[in-house]
Amino acid sequence: MKVYQYSEKQIYTKFYIAFAIMLFSFFLSFFQVVVLGDKLNWLHICFLVCIPVIFFKEFIALHHPTKVTVDSDGVRFQFFKFSHYYQWNEIKSVLVKGPGRGLNDTVRIFINEPKLLKGKYWLSANGIDNYKDFINDLKNANNLVR
Repeated sequence: MKVYQYSEKQIYTKFYIAFAIMLFSFFLSFFQVVVLGDKLNWLHICFLVCIPVIFFKEFIALHHPTKVTVDSDGVRFQFFKFSHYYQWNEIKSVLVKGPGRGLNDTVRIFINEPKLLKGKYWLSANGIDNYKDFINDLKNANNLVR
């Protein structure tokens, strides 16, 4: 079994700090509208609607996993305690795009026919350890990667 993951420092900067800022913004808007009785403006609507949608997308869809585990049975994409698991025999196709040039080091992985909540994953090529080994593991699994 091989595990590919971000360092603790990167997890804090990419996820914890971003979530803390989003939660603060959400509760500040909620407090201003509900408790203080401020008028509902476009910024409040944005914070009160968009932030729950982003949380839902991140925790359920797992587009930005913090850890990827590859074993002889399949591959698991994890975001904290949530995970998507694919057995090798149920994977029909894998498309890998990236990394980009310059500051864009994102590797995009599409498994089977990606849907809204499953099958699309973004990894930072410079952030996740040994991402090239991970891509090679995907390639060697069933010769699926295009």
